[in-house]
Amino acid sequence: MALGQPSDLLVDTNKIWSHLHISPDLGDPPPHTWTTDFIKFGQDTIINLNHYMRVFRALDSNHLSGSLIGFIREDSTSKVFYRSLLDSSERLLYDFNVQVGDTVIINNYGLPQSLIVDSIDSIFVYNKYMKRILFQDQEIWIKGIGSMYGVLQSGRGILTGSVDILLCYYEKDTLKLSNQYFTGCYYNNVGIAETEKNEINITLYPNPIVGTSAIVIEGNTDKENFVLDIYSIIGTKVRTIIINNENQAFIKKTDFSSGLYFYKFTSSKSEIKSGKFVIE
Repeated sequence: MALGQPSDLLVDTNKIWSHLHISPDLGDPPPHTWTTDFIKFGQDTIINLNHYMRVFRALDSNHLSGSLIGFIREDSTSKVFYRSLLDSSERLLYDFNVQVGDTVIINNYGLPQSLIVDSIDSIFVYNKYMKRILFQDQEIWIKGIGSMYGVLQSGRGILTGSVDILLCYYEKDTLKLSNQYFTGCYYNNVGIAETEKNEINITLYPNPIVGTSAIVIEGNTDKENFVLDIYSIIGTKVRTIIINNENQAFIKKTDFSSGLYFYKFTSSKSEIKSGKFVIE
């Protein structure tokens, strides 16, 4: 097998990833439990003749304290492996040497998932272009940063009862990447408040979406035209729906892949409401 290029994921110990975990089951009414952890690699060690870096997790907002949760390493083919303290078996976390059409089997936390590479391109992050790998199920890897679900959440995606999202990525205390749909890098036991303005009430039901959901508009609309923009978790606009003198719009499961989405509802004058929904 030809040697791959280093993934840059483990080359610098001055990296910190901020990861948001939402639970419990999203079918329950809000507020849900929101927790954030900060992940950092450091301190070399040898296990079974393989060279690893220790993985630390901090749960405080200043990420000053951290506890050892596992070990991570990269081989000469740009494959990254992780082993948790809770489970000594080594599991494939990333393969940054994949090509379009390849299938990668990720067995993260005992939950095997087949990821099929849909496309590969580059994305400008902070001050340079970085390789981006897009999979058919909305999983996205950025070389040097990892999965957009969280650096240790590769292959997990949307699981029953939880949602994982990469909030922020730091190098040497410099914020290099942040999720534009979140106002900070730390949330604890609180959801993100949806914005709502004026006297117009907008309701999305049911959420999560398992078939077809309706967004119902109530109040004094003044016969304005409304626009519903829908975005993926990394900020890519995936659909725009124009609503002309109607009091409802529909979101169909068949129009989207499974995952978490954000929407912004605007009139001809201003933003009225933003929020989120899940496609199961």
